[in-house]
Amino acid sequence: EVNVDTCATSISSTLIDINIFPNPTKNVLNINFPSDLKDLKITLLTIDGKIIFVNENIPNKFVINLSEFSQGSYIVKIEGEKVNFFKKIIFQ
Repeated sequence: EVNVDTCATSISSTLIDINIFPNPTKNVLNINFPSDLKDLKITLLTIDGKIIFVNENIPNKFVINLSEFSQGSYIVKIEGEKVNFFKKIIFQ
């Protein structure tokens, strides 16, 4: 089960500059965030909440290759000491 608080997501994305692109995407998903954010964990979830990818301690520019996953909608979750960010992405 995934609960997404749209208010918290809006605040997080406004205060912390996290860029996830392109969206929609055909192959790869680029994730960029400020270098002062450390020890972040990225989780990619299906819409129904199944975890399909996890990576911890990522660099501030990170790429997820989506070619091994089915096309559809996913949730990118980024967690850290200063951030709890959710973003819906579409893989075409």
